[in-house]
Amino acid sequence: MTLSDDDKKRITDEEKERLKVRDQLEQEKNKKRKMPKWALFGCGGLIALIVIIVVISVALGSKSTTTNSLTQTSLPPQISTPTYSGPEVKYEVTGTASSVNITIENAQGGTEQYNDVGMGSNYSYASFPGNFLYISAQNQGVSGTVTVNIYYEGQLIKTSTSSGGYAIATASDSK
Repeated sequence: MTLSDDDKKRITDEEKERLKVRDQLEQEKNKKRKMPKWALFGCGGLIALIVIIVVISVALGSKSTTTNSLTQTSLPPQISTPTYSGPEVKYEVTGTASSVNITIENAQGGTEQYNDVGMGSNYSYASFPGNFLYISAQNQGVSGTVTVNIYYEGQLIKTSTSSGGYAIATASDSK
């Protein structure tokens, strides 16, 4: 699954906002932890030390709660994108027709034609620098169905089905 530019921008903006909020919380936490200069001197030093220990204990106890609630509400969802290692573009022809004539747009932007091809034919391109994707298959019999599919990076992006004698199924898209 490919993320749109809008989704990528939204995720980037949310990540920046999350980091900004985290930095603000960290600054507030650091302000609270600053020990006053008088705490280590004079007769109030012991009381100040006890107060500091209590404050740190409370801060550490609430730290995980704050972090957890921040994580749950501020982080964008983690999207697991599987690594695709197949061809960039694949054209596929299936159906019940006995044979078809096929026309496709190839990786160099040219047109290729194949006559009397059986069902289940595939045409794959590891690299497809062109932008226009096209396949057409015409039934060469008096009955049957023809389905054409276009896959981009393993994902079906266009499909078309025709039925009947000499019917044509066509699919096109741009990447």
